[in-house]
Amino acid sequence: MLQLGDFKLLGGHLGRVYYGRIQGKDRAIKIPNDEQGNFLQIHIRKQQLFHESNFLTSLNLGRAPRPKIIRAFGPQLCQTKNGLVQGLELEYLIGSPCSSFISKNGPVELIKALKIIRDISEALTIVHDSGKIHGDIKPDNIMVFDRVFTREDFTSFSQNTWQLLQKKGYACVFLHEGTEYLMITDNFPLLSDYFVWDEKQKADLFAMLDTHAILYDFGTVQDIGKTLLFPQTQEYQAPEKILNPINLIEAEIYSLGLTLFELLTGTIFIRIQNKDFSRLDSKTTTEITQQHERLIDELKQTNLPCRIKALIRWMTFYDTSDRSGSSGVQNRPQNCQKLLTMIERIIRDIAEA
Repeated sequence: MLQLGDFKLLGGHLGRVYYGRIQGKDRAIKIPNDEQGNFLQIHIRKQQLFHESNFLTSLNLGRAPRPKIIRAFGPQLCQTKNGLVQGLELEYLIGSPCSSFISKNGPVELIKALKIIRDISEALTIVHDSGKIHGDIKPDNIMVFDRVFTREDFTSFSQNTWQLLQKKGYACVFLHEGTEYLMITDNFPLLSDYFVWDEKQKADLFAMLDTHAILYDFGTVQDIGKTLLFPQTQEYQAPEKILNPINLIEAEIYSLGLTLFELLTGTIFIRIQNKDFSRLDSKTTTEITQQHERLIDELKQTNLPCRIKALIRWMTFYDTSDRSGSSGVQNRPQNCQKLLTMIERIIRDIAEA
C-alpha cells in the first residue's frame, strides 16, 4: 500500500496525479478526485479510472520503439487523508500538456505540430486495433514529450548507445529528482535517412528518440460502436457524435483535426458557454454544430500552407446536409493508419525541401 502523503502532487482535476519513487523508479500515481463533486460524479471518476487501468495494463506496450501511449504498471492501493482508494501506477513522463505548451509558447512550429499529430495517430492505431476508442482527444490529453529518456528505455539496444548519442551530439545527460536522464538535442535529425547509426538498430532507435507526443488520460476509453458511457469534452467532438453519441473512429480523427488546427494557430476553435456536459441542451448542441460548420471558412483565413489546410479539411470533413452522420463523414480518413501515412509523407516533403 502506498502512502500518498510521501508523494508530490503534480496536478489534475477529475483525476489527481502524484509523483514518487516506487522500488527505486520514478513513477506517477493517478487517483480519482474524491474531494470535489457529488457522490455520483465521484463514482463515475472511480469507474473511469477502473476502465483506464484495465485498458492500459492489458496493452502490454513493451519497450522499443517507445510506445506513443503512456505505460501503466497496474493498480495500486493508496492511503489518502480521506482513506483508502484504488489508484493507477503510471510511468513518470517529463513534458507538458499541449494546451499548456500552446499557452506558454504560442502556436507550434509546423514540423513539430505534424510530428505530434503523427505520434497520436500512431497511438490511436494501437487503441483502435484493440477495438477501443480513446473518446476524448484534445490538447489537454496529449503530452508534448520533452524527449527525455532513462537508461531503462535503452534495454533493447547496445550497451554503449547512451554514450554514442552524446558523442554524436544527438543528446545530453542531466539529473532530475536523483535520476539520470538523457535529453535529445536540436541536433537530432528530422528524418531517419540522416540518422548516422548501425542499420540493425536504426529504425527502432530513431522511432523512439523522435517521439514528440504521448497520448494519456484514458478515462473515457470505450468500445468502438457503443453509445457514450462517460462525459466528454464537447468542444473537440465531431458534429455527428454530438448529434448521435456513438463511438466511431472517424469522429476521433475529427477531434485530432481540431487539435492540429489549435496547435498551428494557437486558437481554440469551438467555444461554448455551457460547461456542464452531463446536461447538454439543444441550444448548446446547435451552437456547437454551427461553429463546426464555420471551420472551413475560418481555415481559409489562416496563412497556413495550402497542403496543411487540405490536411485539416480532410480530417474534419463533414457534410452538413446529412444529419444522420452515416454518409456525412465519407470523405474523412476511415482509419488512423491512412492518416499516419499521409502525415509522414508531408513531414518528409517539408524536411527535404
